[in-house]
Amino acid sequence: MLEKIGRSLLKYKGAVLLTICILFVVTIVGTVFLVISDDKINSDMVSYLDSDSDTKKGLTFLKSQFGIRGNATLVVRVDERDEHKEENLEKFHNAVANIEKMKEVNGVTWYGSVSSYDQLDDNLNEILSTLNEHRDYLEEIITNLEQEGIYDKASDILTLLSLADYYGLDLVKTESMEQYLRHETSTPGVYDYVLIVLTDIDAGDSEYSLLDNLKAEFEYTEYASSGTTETAQRLLEDTMGDLPWFIVCAVLCVLIILFLFTSSFIEPLILILTLGVGIVISMGMNYLFPSISIISFAISAVLQLAITMDYAIFYMHTYRRNRLTLDPADSTIKAWPEVTSNVLASGLTTIGGFATLYFMQFNIGTDIANVLVKGVAMSMITVLVLQPILTYLLDDKILKTQHNFIEKFNNALNKKRSNSNKEIILSKEKICRPFAKFAVWQRIVLVIVAIGLLVPAFLAQNAVEYSYLELYEKENETDEQKLANELGNQLIIAVPTQIVKENASHQDFIKDLKNINKNRITGILGVFTAVDIKVDIVEALLAVADSGSISDIKQLRLLITDEDNKQIIEDLGISDTELLVDLCDTFISFSDNLDTDMLKSYFKKINNEWYTLYTVSFSGNTEDAEAQTAYQNILKLCTSYFGKDKFYCVGMITSSFEMDSITPHDFLIVTIASIVIIYIIVTVLLRNPLKSLFIIIIIELGIWINLAFNYLFGSSINFMVYIIISSVQLGCTVDYAILFANTFEINRNKYTTGKECAIETAIETIPPILTSALMLGSVCLGMYFISDNIIIRQLTGILARGAFISFILVVFIQTAVWSFFKTERKAHNYEEKLLALENSDNTIINQNNSESSVHSVNSGKNKKKKLTPAEKLALLEDENKKIN
Repeated sequence: MLEKIGRSLLKYKGAVLLTICILFVVTIVGTVFLVISDDKINSDMVSYLDSDSDTKKGLTFLKSQFGIRGNATLVVRVDERDEHKEENLEKFHNAVANIEKMKEVNGVTWYGSVSSYDQLDDNLNEILSTLNEHRDYLEEIITNLEQEGIYDKASDILTLLSLADYYGLDLVKTESMEQYLRHETSTPGVYDYVLIVLTDIDAGDSEYSLLDNLKAEFEYTEYASSGTTETAQRLLEDTMGDLPWFIVCAVLCVLIILFLFTSSFIEPLILILTLGVGIVISMGMNYLFPSISIISFAISAVLQLAITMDYAIFYMHTYRRNRLTLDPADSTIKAWPEVTSNVLASGLTTIGGFATLYFMQFNIGTDIANVLVKGVAMSMITVLVLQPILTYLLDDKILKTQHNFIEKFNNALNKKRSNSNKEIILSKEKICRPFAKFAVWQRIVLVIVAIGLLVPAFLAQNAVEYSYLELYEKENETDEQKLANELGNQLIIAVPTQIVKENASHQDFIKDLKNINKNRITGILGVFTAVDIKVDIVEALLAVADSGSISDIKQLRLLITDEDNKQIIEDLGISDTELLVDLCDTFISFSDNLDTDMLKSYFKKINNEWYTLYTVSFSGNTEDAEAQTAYQNILKLCTSYFGKDKFYCVGMITSSFEMDSITPHDFLIVTIASIVIIYIIVTVLLRNPLKSLFIIIIIELGIWINLAFNYLFGSSINFMVYIIISSVQLGCTVDYAILFANTFEINRNKYTTGKECAIETAIETIPPILTSALMLGSVCLGMYFISDNIIIRQLTGILARGAFISFILVVFIQTAVWSFFKTERKAHNYEEKLLALENSDNTIINQNNSESSVHSVNSGKNKKKKLTPAEKLALLEDENKKIN
């Protein structure tokens, strides 16, 4: 059946190539649209949290109620020394004014915002002086108007009159806000101004363009930026900039290794072209997904090339072996069935490893699995469909460009040793045999060492510290950048203005918030950090700012000045209407002069309940134990002041806290799922549960040793790296173990002892395993040295190390373990067996005949049936199986 498919492949090679070319062009277009699209490549790692997470709930709340979808923190240096003070301040103020006018900007908090509170203080003093003098009289008038049915909005006005309670008090204190928004530098007269910009557009090209526009306003001076938008933009731009270098590095590494380990200069080009087409098709198909993460987009092409190169090498090796005795067409047809079974076996194990990422709660696992599973499948298809056709068509070119670097090396080596009588010949066998013999001779020691490493390696990798949202190494930072990064560690808290804690105020909440950890909480920003008045008075101010309340006041003014109502007003005993008119005018003027944008940016009325925002800044790493403890205490404090589920928190520290809470679950699920899936696949392939178990243990030991190095070196890793490496290294390097196990089974009939078979198997399999490990390791190391992204650097660095660790374990530990399996099969002389059975039958028949005289009645029942030759052979085969 498979040979027929291979024959049809050559018969219709023109149609197949045309189909692949069309698909190739279409997916190139898809790749271009994927890159230029605003929302197809997602660089916001937080967006992959589950929709039920607190971070997602908080983001949804801020988006829907406050119109906040993103934020950016800018730190701008302003030189206020005498010579250029006015000019520099004018430039700075103009730049901020331009930012405030941008339609995508929801609000800007900066040093100039303090003037809004100063203005509020002046306006309050003006209105409070009037209210304090005439409050009782005004309350009586308005109450009478309401009782007579003349005016039905008295309760709103009475609320405003309660402002009189604060006459003569110092209500506005902006010192802490000023210190937060303007920082002194080491140079007297030079300050770093802080701008917190809230945007109403989601992360993507539009928000990145907005951030570029914000930065452009301060190109005349030193500045720095941070925040979710800045992080996402830098991640996207740096990764997209590095991607071409990733591909170039990968191709060069693979080509160099293939030129050394293949026998023709054309073969590496065929392999690269085959897998390159699969990579492009896979990348173009990513456009069909709603979006893919920048991490998936960056690593998929290179990992796909390094991981699936084995499939292409295996086909070329099989074709070359058949070509020694067959023509190109027959070589292709004969190679296709053998390659298909092996590629499917290797591909399924790799896909099985990647598929375990679907079990993660953190949805980026699904994203990476989608991309890599599809990529491996596309490489399998191109190896089985495109490579046979290309190899067949370029067969003559392969023969004309053959080479043998090892032979040339031997000739050059012996030429230099011309004075020596002994010729040195290096070969794969001579190089590999010492390692294979060592593994067998020291097999007991190696097995004991491997068993001894299991527990400490597991404990060490389990003790590795993890990071979550640290994406870049911060080196050589300016003072502005350091400050921006610190302020970028913001926690935005949305809380109700009304407090449920008895006899407590927002000032008490702010004080307790600061005392949670004075070393790590460096600043708190909010309306109540500047305005020291009760919540009901703040809500009264908000009512003044609300256009509906001002309309009610204007309605009252018209009512008492209308000539038609003059007699009614007099009948109520209201003689001094001018005072009431002045009061209304004072409120209207107060509303006109009030900075409503400032209030609206910090307060929103939601379901008849007012909410306000606090911004809390953290110093240092928000992912360490101290910061996480501080965050937990903040949650407890908010619960005690505002009630459970009545507040929302959004920030880097919130995201890392939630990732830390789901990580153990993801670790456990991915580890168990990968082991189970790979074990089932390997057992089906090898048909030996015990050997499959040994393979899984060896590969898991490799993963644990790999991660244990991070513990020994005291270096943390991103949690995504741990989860991905657990499935990727298992899925990739299990191919090494399967290749060794299959080769051992093939060689069993050639050798009398397990030791001999293990040695020869190791000699045969070390070169292809080493080739694969070198390609995977070199490609990953190239990406490691190119990228500045911590996740990509850690992932590729650890994967490169893991490839060589797995290579060592398979070459030494698996060789040692497999040498214990017996290969001897007892020789059986079937003629003697058949003769013995016949003699046994005759004996039984004679016994039955002798007993028939005594048991004549039962002679027919006790008579032994004579076996046919076919039945005798079947018994022999059953016996042989039992012996083996």
